[in-house]
Amino acid sequence: AALSVGLRENTSLQTLHIGDNRIGDDGARALADALAEGSRILNLHIGGNRLTCYGGSWFADVLRENPNTTVLQRIVLAGNRIEAAGAMAWGEALKMNIALQQLQLGWNLIPDQG
Repeated sequence: AALSVGLRENTSLQTLHIGDNRIGDDGARALADALAEGSRILNLHIGGNRLTCYGGSWFADVLRENPNTTVLQRIVLAGNRIEAAGAMAWGEALKMNIALQQLQLGWNLIPDQG
């Protein structure tokens, strides 16, 4: 929670790498909320944090709901527990957001239909 508060107030940080820290879905929600409030993060690495489709979807929702204000260009969600619903949420987000240039979802639990 303290990190998400700092992200809301920081206007210069461009890269945040917090991979393999077990933040889980609750931590992901706090970070996604901070991004929605105008964070200037361009590169976010949150791989290996035990995120499920809920945690992964919150970031997709931020990009989908804020296509003109979210500046995130790269997000790494590899090595989590994201399933088909999370992948479908990203599919919808990618239709709306033009800033994101790289999305990494490898090493998750996404089946063929995802």
